[in-house]
Amino acid sequence: MKLTPERLAGFCAALSSSGANVRVACAAVSITADTAYKWRGLYPAFARAWDEAKELGLNLLESECTRRAYEGTLVPVVHNGVVLGWTVEYSDRLARFLLTANRPEKYRRVVHIDEVRAVRAARDARVAASAAAAATNQVERATRTADLLRRAAE
Repeated sequence: MKLTPERLAGFCAALSSSGANVRVACAAVSITADTAYKWRGLYPAFARAWDEAKELGLNLLESECTRRAYEGTLVPVVHNGVVLGWTVEYSDRLARFLLTANRPEKYRRVVHIDEVRAVRAARDARVAASAAAAATNQVERATRTADLLRRAAE
């Protein structure tokens, strides 16, 4: 399959309007993802156009996430299969995600190395205690078995 200006334009338009979804962009111009990635490697102009379209698509996606976090989405209120009305649902998850992405110094989860070490040490201690208990049980069973065999031999 040959890369044409029409395919390039169609692919990039679909990529940018789909939130940077490569599968959607490929389907829009009837090519496989393998073909798209092959063209990306062969044609620097295609790779540049892809990157620009992807950036536009991600900006569009980010805008939609922001809109849903602020304005919400209309959701039908249904009872017995009948739509009684509509309500607006806001996405706290999207809001949290956007805050984490845009204000990581304030909202990202910070894990201090001392906490990680403490968690690992506690885990290692539990594993060692479990292994010691298993070894102790095995020794006790072996001792009981040896005692039974000795008694049976007497």
